[in-house]
Amino acid sequence: MTTISRATRRLLAVGGAVALVAALGANGTPAGAAVVSQTYTVTGAITVGPPPAVELPSGATITFDLDEQTNAITNGTTSIPPFLRGGTGPQAAIIITDASPFTGTLDTASGAANVGFVFNVQIAISETVICDLASPVTIEASMANPGGSPLTGGTATVVAAPFNVPAVVEGPTCDATVVAAANDLLSLPNSDATATFTVTNVNPEPTPAPTPAPAKPSFTG
Repeated sequence: MTTISRATRRLLAVGGAVALVAALGANGTPAGAAVVSQTYTVTGAITVGPPPAVELPSGATITFDLDEQTNAITNGTTSIPPFLRGGTGPQAAIIITDASPFTGTLDTASGAANVGFVFNVQIAISETVICDLASPVTIEASMANPGGSPLTGGTATVVAAPFNVPAVVEGPTCDATVVAAANDLLSLPNSDATATFTVTNVNPEPTPAPTPAPAKPSFTG
């Protein structure tokens, strides 16, 4: 019967640990895993109450980290320039910012994605009169919802499930009269808001060149 010395056992244990670290990588992620930064432009509209829908302004983008092994989206940030409600009649500027980084999943192979956003929304009646909503707005969006389409050629349509937009509330610059006018203008609160967005990858993966057909042998006599 062959016996293994204590020193040999220790050496084997150390070697196993080194192999495990090499396999997982220094941060505990399996070797070969890649986290890449993704940026998409966003266009589309949010419907709250009767028409018109609220169109997003140009320049809106989302940026996030994508783990290409697990398909996990992390560290998501949204950039939406302030914009007017639009349509005719009284106007108000809408200011949307992230309440927290958004997360979700994106399967680049199938193009399927699900993303959860939490936004702080402010309504600016003027430069000095800015009102807050009673609570953040949570939006769960998916390419699988009716009207959505998977990521193809760097572009997809993302549709939000119906979500709640709470009422404007009184604050340091928003008295009861302003609050009532803002809620009437924007039809708030509303528990059946909808949104449809088109997202386009700023740096899509290059399309692989077609594989040429194998050359056919030619015989000449």
